[in-house]
Amino acid sequence: MIFRLIQEMRLFSFFIIVGLILNSCKEPVQESSIDKKVEKVIVFDKKYVHDFDSKDADCMKEYKRAIRDIENNKLVFAEFGIFQKYEDEFIELLKKDGIEYDFLGENCTGLSNCYGYCMDSVICKRFGENYIQKLLKKAHEISDSRWKSKVYNYFEVDENAIYPNTNDAVQVEDILLKEFILPKDWKYGKMKNNEREYVSIKIVVDQNGKAQTISNELFTHNIKPENRRYMKYLKDELKRVIEEMKLWKPAIINGHKVKSEEYIDITFN
Repeated sequence: MIFRLIQEMRLFSFFIIVGLILNSCKEPVQESSIDKKVEKVIVFDKKYVHDFDSKDADCMKEYKRAIRDIENNKLVFAEFGIFQKYEDEFIELLKKDGIEYDFLGENCTGLSNCYGYCMDSVICKRFGENYIQKLLKKAHEISDSRWKSKVYNYFEVDENAIYPNTNDAVQVEDILLKEFILPKDWKYGKMKNNEREYVSIKIVVDQNGKAQTISNELFTHNIKPENRRYMKYLKDELKRVIEEMKLWKPAIINGHKVKSEEYIDITFN
């Protein structure tokens, strides 16, 4: 459950940031007077003028770094969000035009991206105001065309993978918990601060409905100190239960059965 919440927060952050980025290439109305040498090149949308503060040391540091990169013919698309579904395809298309990609991490504190604003203005001037929009659309189309081999996240598909006789992750967890065998001397009871004691793992449900663990799966946990000696056992037991599960109903995108990532989560308290 917690991982779905995290993913949904990331997706929400992604849509907000993408909206800001797309608007940065529309209707340039004001030139920056901060640096006369690049005044003819750096043009900012009126929405971002208030974020581009010449009195802000961090903003100016980013700005000057962008100018140096531009003068060295280095263009970078820098952003805080993640294009979950078609990020790889978007990066591929940027590279074809000689543009690098820089993921700045999550931005939950409202940090400005003066470096990105500067770069966006030059990219839009060189490739056209609708360049980013067109690239995103094309990346999306390419991603959908790769449905036979691509692994989609659960919120990227038209229909989610569903385990038989369940409607949500809570019901799946209940089924798994019944099959999960804890060590005989497992220490039950509440954790400090009433935290949740759990293990969770990322799996892939393929086109045939088979749930599979993967070599670089995301395995996370929050286990009481007295139970941590069983970490390897818990991970192995979780994999065992997953591999013995019945076939899922595969995820669907554009009418095709596709591979999708899911998160298996078991709470022990």
